[in-house]
Amino acid sequence: MKVEIKTVAGYAPKKVATNDDIISIKGIQTNDQWIQDHFGVKTRTLAEEENASDLGVEATKRALEKAGLKKEQLDAIVAATMTPDQPCPSTACIIQGKLGLEGVPAFDISAACSGYVYALDTAVRLLGGSMQGDSYKHVALVATEKMSDCMDWSDRVVCPIFGDYGTATILTKSGKDKFIASYLYADGRGRNVLHIPRGEKNLKMEGKEVYAFAVDLFPKLVNRVLEKAKLEKDDIDWIFPHQANTNILQKGFEALGIPMEKTLINMDRYGNTSAASIPMAMAEAVEKGLLKRGQKILATGFGAGWTGASIVFEW
Repeated sequence: MKVEIKTVAGYAPKKVATNDDIISIKGIQTNDQWIQDHFGVKTRTLAEEENASDLGVEATKRALEKAGLKKEQLDAIVAATMTPDQPCPSTACIIQGKLGLEGVPAFDISAACSGYVYALDTAVRLLGGSMQGDSYKHVALVATEKMSDCMDWSDRVVCPIFGDYGTATILTKSGKDKFIASYLYADGRGRNVLHIPRGEKNLKMEGKEVYAFAVDLFPKLVNRVLEKAKLEKDDIDWIFPHQANTNILQKGFEALGIPMEKTLINMDRYGNTSAASIPMAMAEAVEKGLLKRGQKILATGFGAGWTGASIVFEW
C-alpha cells in the first residue's frame, strides 16, 4: 500500500502517581516493590478533568504540528479506544467536533490492547483503496485511553497496572509501498477473561489466564506477520509490542530470540495504556530520533476479546 506514517505524537496528562501514591490514597494491600516486580510500573499518568477525547485532541494537535499539516487537511479520523467518553457517539466524533472539523468522517475501532494495530490496518486500507470520487490523502489515527475510568481501585492485581495517555498517528499517501504485511486475529472464546461486564464500569481480569494468553500469542503474532511479509527477524530494526507488563515482554522476546534492545519500553513511567501503549513508545522513539527513514518496524498488540494483531511497515 502506498501509504506512510508521517509522524506520531503523544500527550500525557499532568498528574503523575507513584506506586506509593496509589497504595496510600486508594488503600490497596500491596507495596511498591511488588508492583514493580510483577508489572514493571513505577509511576503512571492519570487524567483528572480530561476525558479520552481530550487526550486525543491534544495529541492530534501535536502530531499535526510535527507533520506540518493544518487540521483542515485531515480527510478522516479513526480512534482506537476501550475507554470512550460515553457509549454513544463515538470518541472519534467527539474528537472531530472538538477540533472543529465538520464533515470529516470519524469512527472508532474497539479492539482493546490490539486496537492500535487494528486501526492502523484500517487507516492504511482507507488511504490505499478508494471508490470513484474518493481521494483521501491524510488520516489521523487517534489511540487514546483513560484507563482510570474503569479501575476498581481496591483490586491490587488490576489498578496498579494501568495509566492514561493519548496518541495521534498521521498517515498520508506515499509514492512508495511502505506497509508490507499485516495479520489480524480474534478468538471470542476468551471474551470473559478480560472484560467490563454489561451494566458495570470496572475492568475484570483473570490475571493468570491473561498472562498465559499474552506470553503464548505475542511470539506467534510476530512470526505470522514475518511469514506473510517474507522477512526474517534480523530484517526488523524495531519491534513495538503492546506494553502489557514487562514480564510478558521479556518472555516474548526470549521466545523469539530477539534482543530487547530492538524495542523501547516506557510503561514504567506511564503504565499499561491499552490501545495507546504501542504509539506511546513510538512517539518517544520519534522524539529521541531513534526511528530513521527506511527502517523496518513491526508493531504487535494482544488483548481482550481475545484479540491480536501485527503489522510490518517501513518508517
